[in-house]
Amino acid sequence: MGRGHRILILATDPSVQAEWREILEAVGGTVVGHTAEVTQMVSLMRQYQPEVVLLTAEQVEAWQAYWNERKLIERAKGMLMQARRLSEAEAHRWLQQEARRAQQRLVEVARAVLTSHELLFLRPREAVVWKREE
Repeated sequence: MGRGHRILILATDPSVQAEWREILEAVGGTVVGHTAEVTQMVSLMRQYQPEVVLLTAEQVEAWQAYWNERKLIERAKGMLMQARRLSEAEAHRWLQQEARRAQQRLVEVARAVLTSHELLFLRPREAVVWKREE
C-alpha cells in the first residue's frame, strides 16, 4: 500500500483496529474509518470511497454473507419489477413493507418471493406431482 491510500478497516476487535491503524499510518496510509459492522462498512465505503479495505478472516465471512443477502434482495426486486411492472424503488418499498408486516428480515421476504416465483413458474417437466395416498 503506497503513501496516501485511503484505507477502511473492518475488524471486530478494537485492539486490532488500533494496531492496524497505527501500522498503516506509520507507512503513510490514511485510515478513513474503521468499524466492526458490515452494514456500517458499506455506508463508510460510500462516504469515503477507500482504495483499500482491510478485513479480518471472520469479517470476510460476514462480508460474503452480507453480499449473498444483497444478491437475493436484488433478484427478488428484479422479479417483482418484471411480474408487477414496478420501478426498482417501488419493488424495494414493497419488500420493505412486507418485511415490516410479517416482522421478518428483508432477506427472508426476498427469499420467500423468489421461492414462490420459482414454484409458480416451474416448467412442466420440472413440476413435482403429488398424489394423495388413500
